[in-house]
Parts: sequence; C-alpha cells; structure tokens
Amino acid sequence: MKHRVRLVPALTLVFLLGSQPLRGQAPTISVDVKAVNVLATVRDKHGQVVRNLTKDDFTLEEDGRPRAIRYFTRESNLPLTLGLLVDTSMSQRRVLDKERTASYSFLDKMLQPKDVAFLIHFDREVELLQDLTSSHEKLESALRSLQAPSFTRDQGGEPPDSERGSRQRGMSGRGTLLYDAIFLASDELMKKQQVRKALVVLSDGVDRGSKETLEKARIRAPG
Repeated sequence: MKHRVRLVPALTLVFLLGSQPLRGQAPTISVDVKAVNVLATVRDKHGQVVRNLTKDDFTLEEDGRPRAIRYFTRESNLPLTLGLLVDTSMSQRRVLDKERTASYSFLDKMLQPKDVAFLIHFDREVELLQDLTSSHEKLESALRSLQAPSFTRDQGGEPPDSERGSRQRGMSGRGTLLYDAIFLASDELMKKQQVRKALVVLSDGVDRGSKETLEKARIRAPG
C-alpha cells in the first residue's frame, strides 16, 4: 500500500531531475543534474511515527508526473532547531520564575551539540532575546533577562532604550502578542531551516492585540 506523506523532516527521499536518453542514443553524463532532498514524516491514525517503511511504500510526483526515487534513507537523528517563546505579559508575572526554571531544564535535556535554539519573549511587544545558537550559556543568559513589563510600560508608555535590548524585532503594540510572536518566529527564523524544527510556547494562550490572526500564525508554524 502506498502512503501519502507530509513534508516535515524525518525520512529523506531523494530524486534526480534529468531527461532519459532517446532509444539508440548513448547515455550522456550531465554535471548539472539536480538532486532534490524531500524530507517527510509518516504518522498512523494515532499520531505515532511509522518507522518501518521502505522506498517501495512511497510514490513521488512533480506536477502530476511520477518521479523515480533514486536514493532512500531514514534520518532518525537530524539536527533540531528549537524556538522557545515565553509570555512575559502581566498575566504571567506570578509564574514567570517557574517558566524560567522549566525552560532551563527543558533546554538542558533537549539540546544536543548539533542542535540550535532561539528565545523570544512577548508581551506588548515581540523581542528576540537570543538568536539561533547551540550555546547553553547564551540561552541561559537570555532566560535570566526575562521579566514582566512594568506597570507604566503596560499602560502604554515607551520603555527606555536600556529596556528594549539590542535584538528587538517585529511588531509592537498593547497586550499579549502571542500570534505575532508565533508568526515572527516561523517566518523569520524557522522558514529557512531544513532540519527537524519545533516551537515551544509558554503562555496562558490568550492573545491580546496581535496584528496577525490565529490562522496565519498556525499556517506559518512548523510541522
């Protein structure tokens, strides 16, 4: 039975683009033949990854035309790109220390030397505190800088430059910009990563004031 696959990293399928020689002609070798990697995961109806598939379990098409799968390999240990998004709005100020501690433990257990991660916080603005890095020390330093906005800042006053940080990106506004944070992380940091990738969001799940919609954020999110 053939399987329809989702194009998210796990199994690697490779096919070659090139024309077949006409009958009677000697085959030629071209140096500009393209090999295209297709990364895919197959899950069963329970959401579990199916791990025992072979090349014969797949079909590959381009614009409705079948393509041959020339190489097939399982990739079970691909590098991981992890995005950690932490809600620092006023509603989270009482649990921020617990979020920070949980983040320390999570990153320490999850990140291997080949993996990279970044940290974004969001409240009335979305700010990249640490860009992609494999350094646990840099990530922990960024986590230590997490703090809820002050009362005057939450009322709408502009924070001084010292509070903005040097890595601010994206949108600013009032409230809890959850959808904006997911969209920004997915569109600017995750989109170009051709490895396993995941976003982890620590929040109460309530959005207030985002420019982006839940649907746009969901579409952009990895996986």
